Amino acid sequence: MWVVLALSACGPRTGIPLAVPGARTVEVGHELQLTVRVADPAAKLSFDSDLTDLTTRPLRPTLTPFAGGEASFRWTPLGEDVGDHVITFIADLDGAFSRGNVPVTVVAGEHVIVFREPAGDGSTLATGVDCVDVGFLVDDPAAVEVTFTEGADWPASATLASVGPLDANVHFCASAADRAAGIVPLVVQASDDSGASTTKRYVVVLN
Repeated sequence: MWVVLALSACGPRTGIPLAVPGARTVEVGHELQLTVRVADPAAKLSFDSDLTDLTTRPLRPTLTPFAGGEASFRWTPLGEDVGDHVITFIADLDGAFSRGNVPVTVVAGEHVIVFREPAGDGSTLATGVDCVDVGFLVDDPAAVEVTFTEGADWPASATLASVGPLDANVHFCASAADRAAGIVPLVVQASDDSGASTTKRYVVVLN
């Protein structure tokens, strides 16, 4: 279903219709895609929302214009967005404005935290090298920040420190006991406030 509104304000041209879709429901971590159409391609399209940080957050929406006065709005809501919201689309034609509201309901659904880095399951510490830093990075569609914790059998020769909201660093310096073992597993767990968590096992092989 489409809702069509006409531009209304003082300006050289008025009455240009803006078409926006009807109400939508989307799960956390799933992309919402909306198409907006304005009859005059010269009109500039923008968006606003009751979510005050929507245009400044790291995972912000996009509004991509196409030929013929059409634009595509894409947004992946976070866990903190669960609830009812309104996305407002605005067409500006030489000072004449038209606004179209799209009610959006964000539901929790299920989501999975995914480790993007480090790639692979391990690496080999070169001969003569005692220390290495391993970066861990996750994607979390339901949160803007995760907590990193040390996993099972954490070696005393390694330290874990958060670097940013979604990344951490492990600093490892091989001890004599590590050299004797030959293989040191680094197990890092990432969790968020919704209760979701995942584990990455990264193995350092010592020559």
